[in-house]
Amino acid sequence: MKFNLINVIKNIAKSVILGIVVSYIFLLVFSNFINSGDAVGAITCIAVISVQFFCTFIILDAVKSNKMQ
Repeated sequence: MKFNLINVIKNIAKSVILGIVVSYIFLLVFSNFINSGDAVGAITCIAVISVQFFCTFIILDAVKSNKMQ
């Protein structure tokens, strides 16, 4: 698999955007259980979900590149 910096940057951007959106929806749904002043918990939630999306995009890129070969 070739290292392509542009694809990595695109994957990071997509991961962060999707992580923020999914985390925001998650925090809205479960806002009764989370203290409104708990910014660290919200940032941690965004970070974890963003990393999960990033790993998923890396795996999808690897599968696509293997199919093209």
